[in-house]
Amino acid sequence: MRTLCLLALLAAQDAPPYTFTAPEGWSKERMQFPLGFARDLDYRGAEELRFAPGMFKPEAGDYWSYAFMMWLEGSVSVDARSLERDLLKYYKGLCGAVGASRKLDLDLSKISVQATKQESKGRLGGEEAEFFHVRIDFYDAFVTGKPLTLHVELWSRAADAKKRTCLFAIVSPKEKSAPVWEALRKIHSEFRCPP
Repeated sequence: MRTLCLLALLAAQDAPPYTFTAPEGWSKERMQFPLGFARDLDYRGAEELRFAPGMFKPEAGDYWSYAFMMWLEGSVSVDARSLERDLLKYYKGLCGAVGASRKLDLDLSKISVQATKQESKGRLGGEEAEFFHVRIDFYDAFVTGKPLTLHVELWSRAADAKKRTCLFAIVSPKEKSAPVWEALRKIHSEFRCPP
């Protein structure tokens, strides 16, 4: 009995203090910082992702559509310029690493990120958050090797009694009127983390 109680206590300590769900059929991934493909990204903590079923199927209506959450240690200052800098490191690193493994000749200098802070605040996990629209021009290094533009809605706020910073984003190359955005916005609306 004592062993079961100890195991339950350990499991509860390992459980994240946030809820990040996705529809049935979406896959999950979790990575710790520093990331192998973007070691110059100065974050500590973890990233979790939820991938649509058609993530790597160019003909799918949910191709390259996913949600991600970065649960970062400490207070991370987030504005449009820092997002552009950090997401550029992330996507250049990702394209560089995957492209090299597939022996693709990708011009990483053509990867760009444009972030715009929105005037109105957004909500993340039930709390007020900074809200950004982001455009990322990069390559689908995983499948086609061709240029691809991602549309991103991203929220940022202090979390866990200001011991953490939470970045949450929904991403797709599809127009905002496409059905996949309904699923992405539902994932965002159901996300919860402590204030």
